[in-house]
Amino acid sequence: MLHTFTSSNINHSHKPVQPQHFNKDGNKMRTIRTKVYQFNELTETAQQKAIEWALNAGLNTDYEWYDEITGNFKENEDYFTITNTYFSGFYSQGDGAMFEYSGINKTFVDTIIDSLKLPNWKKEVLKHCIYVSGNGKQSGHYYHHKSVSHNIYVEADNGAQNYSNIEALIELYTSEIEAAIIEKYEDMAKELYKSLEKEYDYLCSKEAIEETILANEYEFKADGTRF
Repeated sequence: MLHTFTSSNINHSHKPVQPQHFNKDGNKMRTIRTKVYQFNELTETAQQKAIEWALNAGLNTDYEWYDEITGNFKENEDYFTITNTYFSGFYSQGDGAMFEYSGINKTFVDTIIDSLKLPNWKKEVLKHCIYVSGNGKQSGHYYHHKSVSHNIYVEADNGAQNYSNIEALIELYTSEIEAAIIEKYEDMAKELYKSLEKEYDYLCSKEAIEETILANEYEFKADGTRF
């Protein structure tokens, strides 16, 4: 495809195109014709240069490409009531993902209690008498699974008054319950980061970039320079 454009030049060796035109400064104008190419018309070397341009320009990543992933993540309330997500990446020390939460799901707590090495009747007593609440806030200069300050509270619920020594039983397993909550948090934060990294890698892949270039019908010079 040929494109035509004009440029100003005071001293040029070529004979000016007739009729002569002048810009607002009185300089002669000349017409230059440049052939441009669609991506699939370029040589392999030129295509690689076009792909490098797309990567450097953030063609597939210079927008909120992560919104769907983080949005779906926040909708999962099976374990925590998630309020915010953060991440940094990729491929540098300290990169990762984390989230803030304002509550802990009761069913999740019951699952933790089921995993304790206790007789079943004691597990049922704990489920009936325990109340677990908490929140997690971003802490420090990074955004990874350790960049959070947990505030977890394991207490006796109102039903505990019907059981003797229940507070002692709760206290005995408080640290184990807290550890299980934090472990699940860190597993979820790591999975979030893996999902983000996977999507980012795809968006930066040759396949995805070529698809975007072709869909938008970008044009290039013969050497792969963006026109």
